[in-house]
Amino acid sequence: MKKYLAFSIFAIWLMFSTLSYVNGEFRVSSKVWSDFGAAIPLMRSFSQGQNWPPEHPLFPGEPIRYHYLFYLGAGLLERAGLRPDLALNLLSTIGFFGLMTLVYKLAGHLFGKKASLIAVVFLIFNSSFSFVDYFADRGLSLKSLMAVPFQTEFASFYPWRESKVAAFWNLNIYTNQRHLAFSYAIVLLIIYINYARPRYLWLTGILLATLASLNQAALLIAIIYLFFLCIQNRHLWKTYLFSALLGLPFLYPYLFMSHVPPQILFHPGFITQNPLRFWLFNLGLHFFFIPIGFLFASKKMSSLVFGTIVTFLLANLYQFSPDMFNNHKFINFAVIIGSMFTAGLIIKFKPAIRYTLYIILILGGLFDIFPIINDRKVILSDRHTNPDIQFYSTLPRKSVVLNSTWFYHPASIAGLPIFNGYSYFTWSYGYDQRQREKEAMTIYASPNKPTACSLLLENNISYVELNPHHEGFLQPNYSLWSNEFAKVYTNPETETTVYSVAKSCTS
Repeated sequence: MKKYLAFSIFAIWLMFSTLSYVNGEFRVSSKVWSDFGAAIPLMRSFSQGQNWPPEHPLFPGEPIRYHYLFYLGAGLLERAGLRPDLALNLLSTIGFFGLMTLVYKLAGHLFGKKASLIAVVFLIFNSSFSFVDYFADRGLSLKSLMAVPFQTEFASFYPWRESKVAAFWNLNIYTNQRHLAFSYAIVLLIIYINYARPRYLWLTGILLATLASLNQAALLIAIIYLFFLCIQNRHLWKTYLFSALLGLPFLYPYLFMSHVPPQILFHPGFITQNPLRFWLFNLGLHFFFIPIGFLFASKKMSSLVFGTIVTFLLANLYQFSPDMFNNHKFINFAVIIGSMFTAGLIIKFKPAIRYTLYIILILGGLFDIFPIINDRKVILSDRHTNPDIQFYSTLPRKSVVLNSTWFYHPASIAGLPIFNGYSYFTWSYGYDQRQREKEAMTIYASPNKPTACSLLLENNISYVELNPHHEGFLQPNYSLWSNEFAKVYTNPETETTVYSVAKSCTS
């Protein structure tokens, strides 16, 4: 029980330390600030809005292209009365606790109790050589060593900063992508059931179908491992078929309420042109020990070996979404499984060698955890302290707002859809971001009222927000909006004005 208590305490700390809610305001860690610009509006679209059938609140007008199930759950919890940070952090904590627990259980089943806790430690502390970048920048000295616990920035953060190690291996991926740990836990549960609890195999299809709306990358990962599990357990094909039939109803939200067109491109190399050097620095000693662990694995583990190899190779050969960086999700999971083989291998070494290897294997992760511990908080006002959000909260819940600014727009915090969300988000989800930007530009720059009204009604826009601090690509016709459209809200402090399409275009 002590280990599970430790897992829960760590998961609670990780999630609640990066997101809280004090005096009616969000306290968001700076390192999750960017991703939460999409996460909070998506959650709020379910808790404060009327987002069913689901559309993305940053790109309304077509079926959602993003896996929304986790944020639907958090939104429903807030709608039921939980504080927003509790709603999001509760599911996040359950997800990461479940991930640690299933790593512990699966590694213990495969390699014994000694390897189980080591595998969890490898999950928390990545094995990269990020410390090499740290000492390259600061020099190796007593002063630089003493400064490690006080670091506020990751030593390595490629490709956003020139360094040898990518930004995808530290715990920041789980605090930013709150659905990720939850989806990984489900994939591990599927694998664990197949290895250790075959009487629950009938659940496999339901769990697999749930992943379709929770995390499409995790769904593909699960399919890869299930393919090899099915080959290894051919005598269970009837059970797998029955399980698949049970899962069909759970595919409904994905098949009929989502639109995620397949996009598979041949793109060898992931994000590097020197894969051997890149993976040596990014995997650390796992670069050597995972393959060796595969070679010494028993025949019953062959499905995991082949599943991990294929998952890793696919992420290095193909692009599965508009943003190649998203392939890290495949690699992260492959490393989780591969790390179990490392743990199973090095527990056989002599104590002196074993403990030395443990230190080297988690050193990068130790360096990477302090920037999370020491991260500063950014305040995000909510409707209790922000009059703009208060106003948007009074509007009909399905009103689409044409927005002149992107990030954390008050309408999206209030649960309303904004016409044109932050371009990186909408592009990476697979939307036609360029066309939407052109439409927003055309509407704001309309030469006359009839043209503007025609475009607004055609795009189902209910309100137009405009302020002088608009995104740079917009060139609004201020004279048109201020003289010919009906103002329903103004805020002199933020210089924001909101116009009603209904009052302006139907009178």
